[in-house]
Amino acid sequence: MAAKLGTEHYVFNFTAEFRRDVMERFASGYAKGEIPNPCIDCNRHSKFGKLMERAKELDMEYIATGHYAKIKREEIF
Repeated sequence: MAAKLGTEHYVFNFTAEFRRDVMERFASGYAKGEIPNPCIDCNRHSKFGKLMERAKELDMEYIATGHYAKIKREEIF
């Protein structure tokens, strides 16, 4: 999509941060009998935290996560 729009495309690896800030927090809360919502932590720490921080470092005005992207497949006979 970025090529079609004539814009840059970046991919960042936030695996360690996601594990720490989302997965481990979820597991810890669940183990305590809580009902954690990992989406809230992902939005706060990953999507609108780390990702926005990186975008600002690159002087980017917009980000696109693809979170709600839909894949359309055509059947081939």
